[in-house]
Amino acid sequence: MGNAMKLAGVAGLAAVVAGGGCAAYAFSDTVKNQVKMRLDDPQEYFEWVCEKNIADMADCAGASWQRTADLAAQKKAVQYAVEFTPTDAVKSELNDSISDATSDFNEALRQIVANTDTIGFRTEGSLSGNGAAAALSLLVNGDSVLSSDVIMNIESDVFGVRIPELTTRWFTVDTAELDGASFLNEQNYIRFAMNPSDYVSAAEVSDFVTQIMTAAVAELPEPTLEKSVPVTVADMEADYTAFTLHITEDDAMRLDNALMSQLREDNIIRRLYVDQLGILSAEEYDEMLTKTAKHIDAYPGTDLTLYVDASGRILGTNAAAENGDKLFACAAADGTNVAFALSADETEHNVFSMNFRGTYDSVINGTLDATVCEKHYQFDSDADDYTYEYETQSLRADFSNVEITDKVLGLANGTIQVTIPEIDPFTVSLSNNGSTQEISTTVCDDGTAYGDLKISFGYNDSQLSTDPDLSDAVRFSKDNGKKLSDYVQKDAFITFMRNLLVKLGVEPELAEKLTASSANAVYFDREAFFEETERLAQERTEKAKADYEKEVSALEEEADARYAEKLEKLEEISNANQQKLDDFKAESDAALKAARENNQSEFDRMKQDIDAAAQEARDEFNQEAAETKEQIQQGSEEIEKQMKEIQEELKKLN
Repeated sequence: MGNAMKLAGVAGLAAVVAGGGCAAYAFSDTVKNQVKMRLDDPQEYFEWVCEKNIADMADCAGASWQRTADLAAQKKAVQYAVEFTPTDAVKSELNDSISDATSDFNEALRQIVANTDTIGFRTEGSLSGNGAAAALSLLVNGDSVLSSDVIMNIESDVFGVRIPELTTRWFTVDTAELDGASFLNEQNYIRFAMNPSDYVSAAEVSDFVTQIMTAAVAELPEPTLEKSVPVTVADMEADYTAFTLHITEDDAMRLDNALMSQLREDNIIRRLYVDQLGILSAEEYDEMLTKTAKHIDAYPGTDLTLYVDASGRILGTNAAAENGDKLFACAAADGTNVAFALSADETEHNVFSMNFRGTYDSVINGTLDATVCEKHYQFDSDADDYTYEYETQSLRADFSNVEITDKVLGLANGTIQVTIPEIDPFTVSLSNNGSTQEISTTVCDDGTAYGDLKISFGYNDSQLSTDPDLSDAVRFSKDNGKKLSDYVQKDAFITFMRNLLVKLGVEPELAEKLTASSANAVYFDREAFFEETERLAQERTEKAKADYEKEVSALEEEADARYAEKLEKLEEISNANQQKLDDFKAESDAALKAARENNQSEFDRMKQDIDAAAQEARDEFNQEAAETKEQIQQGSEEIEKQMKEIQEELKKLN
C-alpha cells in the first residue's frame, strides 16, 4: 500500500498496538488509567498511555528474546517430518500414467508404485559448540531407504556430506577455499543461532524497542481525546477511549527523520548487521537507511485513531488517508469472548480483511474469516491503456478446542476445519506429546480423497556430531579435481543402487539390470572417453589410409594393363587404316589423272568456241562504232553550219 499505510503502521507501532497484547489485565493499571484519563490533559494522558505501552512492548520483546536464547542454550535437536499415505485410487492413477511401452524402467516404476503404502522424508538438525549438523532420510512405508548426513564445522572450515548406505566416508569441501561470502555468512548465522544472547542481550532488545518507539512518539502531533467510543470488532461491540491524530506530510518527515537518526546512532542493529554477522558493510548500512528515508516523499494527510481500553492498553488503530487508503486493526474481549479484526482498503476498495470471533478459556473455539482481493491487469486496446479488475479469494477456519500447550515450542492440540470456495473442505488435526507437534489432514479434491498428509516437528535432546572422523574423507578443492570415482568405487555404487531399488520394491533381478546401466552413466569418465575416442579415430584413419593406398595401387595396375591393351588395338587399327589410306590415295591419283586428261580436251574445245564468239562480238562492235562516229561527224558539221548562220544574223542586227 502507499506511504499513508506505511506510516500508519509505524505510528501504530509507535503507539504500541502489539505491545498492549503482551500485558495482562491488571486492576492497578485500570485504576491508574482512569485517574490519568480524568485528571491529566489529553496530551499528558496520551504520553502516559504511550509510555506504558512502550514499556509493555519492550518487556514483551525482551522476554521473547530471552526465551529464544534459553531454547538455543539447551542445544536441542530440531526434527521435521512429512509423510503422505496415498489411497488405492491414487496408486491406480499413478500406475495408469506410466507409459505402456515395455521397458525395464517402466516395469520398475510399476513395482515401486505397487509397493509404496506411505512415502515421506524426515530431517533432523542440531547446533553444537563447533558448528551445525543435519541428517535427512527418505521414508517408504515408515522405513528409511536412503539417508544423508551433512556437517558444517565453523572451527575447521569444513563442509561435509555422506550417504551412509553408500559409504561411511565423507566427501568434504574446505569452505575457506570457496569463493563465497555466502559460506562465511552461513557460519556467522550458525554462531548467532547457537548463542544469540552473546550477540544481543534481552536487556539490549528491550532498550532498543524503548528508544525507537520513544523517538517515534515524540514526533507525533498533539491528539484529540474522545471517551467511550463504540467500536465494532468482528461483530463484537466494545467501548474504547480514542486518540485521534492528524498526521501531515511535515509530521511524516519529522517522524521518518527521527527513526532514521535513531537507527544511525543505534549500536545494536549496526553492530549485529555490520560487525558480527557481516550482512552489510558500514557503507551499505548507511545507504540502506538513506534509501529508506526517501520512501516517504508524497505523503497524503492521514487521520490516525488509537483505541485504548480501560487499563490503558492500546488494542486498536484506525488510519484513514486522504487518498482513500485505510487500515484498521483492533482486538476486543468480554469475559471469555474474544474478537480480532484486521482490514486494509486501497483507494476505498477493500484488499484484505481478517476477522476472528470466538471464545478463549484455556482453549480456543471460534471462526476466522479472511479475504484477499488482488488486482488483475489487462490491456484495453480501445483505450490504449491497462485496466484492472479485482478478484477476491476467501477462507474460513473453524477452531475447535485448540489448546496452546507450549508457546515456546509452538505445541498445540485441537482441530481446525478449513473451507475455501471451489476447494473441498478439509480438517486439520493438531496433537502433540509434549515435545513433538503433529499436524494431519486428508487431501481431497472434487469429492475424491487422495490420501492422508501428516507433518510433524519438534525438539529432542539428541546431538548430531559436527566433528566426525574425517581421516579417510575425500577432500575436494579447486585444484585437486576429485570426482565420484575417488569417493566410492563403481562396485560399491552398484551394490548401493541395487539395494535401494530392492528397498523401493523392485524385484532383485530387475534391480540388477537397471543398476548396471545407471552405474555406467554415473561413472562415465569423460577424459578417458575422449582419449579412447581419439585412439580409435587414429586407428581408423591409419587403416583407411592403408586401404586407400592399396586400392589406388590396384586401380593403377589395372589402368596400366587396360591402357596397354587399348594401345595395342589402336596400333592395329592405325596400321589397317594406313593401308586403306594408301589404297585410297592411289585410286584417287589415278582418277584425278584421268579427270585431268578428259578436262583438258574439253577445255581446248571451249576455248575455241569462246575465241570465235569474242571475235564476232569485236567485229560487230567495230562496225557500230564506225557508224556512230560518222553520225557524230555529220552532226558536228550541221551544228557548225548553224552557228555561222547565227553569227551572220547577229552582224546584221548590229
